[in-house]
Amino acid sequence: MIELTKVGENMQLISFLINVALVVFILSMAIAFVFLIRRNTKNKKIVECVEAFDNEDVFFNKIDNYIELEKDNEFKMKGKILKLWGCVKYDHKDSIEPLLNEIDCTPLFEKKGKYNKTKASLNEDSFYYLCLACCNTLYGRKDHDLLMKFKEKLDDLDQSINRLLVYQLSMNGFKLYQGEEDLGEEFFSNMLQGDTGDLHYAKQLIGIYKDICAAYLTKIYYIQNRSEEYESIKEDMQRFYRSGLGKRYLTELEIPQEWVVEPTEPEESSEEIE
Repeated sequence: MIELTKVGENMQLISFLINVALVVFILSMAIAFVFLIRRNTKNKKIVECVEAFDNEDVFFNKIDNYIELEKDNEFKMKGKILKLWGCVKYDHKDSIEPLLNEIDCTPLFEKKGKYNKTKASLNEDSFYYLCLACCNTLYGRKDHDLLMKFKEKLDDLDQSINRLLVYQLSMNGFKLYQGEEDLGEEFFSNMLQGDTGDLHYAKQLIGIYKDICAAYLTKIYYIQNRSEEYESIKEDMQRFYRSGLGKRYLTELEIPQEWVVEPTEPEESSEEIE
């Protein structure tokens, strides 16, 4: 009888613990759901600014309004980096350095005082603008002084985000920009072969990163007159060039069109052969 009582008590305890675990799980899911809704709402506002990017006046009106009203440090910083990219793209030269000095990427990757892989991945769009888009445009514009200002900013972030693939891609891009070491060739080649090591990246962006690596390799092959090696990535670069991002990136790298534009087939004569 005593043993049956103990068994009954144990079953009650197990049932209680299961119920507690279920309650905790449900609460955690509810909190995560609320967080997701809030984040999606904030992301929607950022996307609205991105969608206006091709209209200079509309874009800056939207992004300035967004930055002014946004209270969340993470999303305010995303707004500032997007505005920085706009200033670089539209050559608002007097605004670039002051805004660059305001950039503090900590809210984009830090959670509870520590680097957080998930948070960094959620903000990879911002790191793309800061580490790649802005720098390549300045390189193409031959604005060496401002380009080095970006390098200084990124160097300061080395200990914080050096595990991000986008950051290492940028650092190897600078080897090419500055004509240093192997111009980043080993890193770019390894990336194209799928060797990302233990670097963190958003999986949906890996295709773009590989295209950018191939673009840098194309520049190396061009300046070193290695056209035969370029043949292995030529079709990929012709495809990349057909996209808006690819055309801009390759043009900024000063790749001649004959390397990246698909030749058009000559039109057949409509005259009958006699």
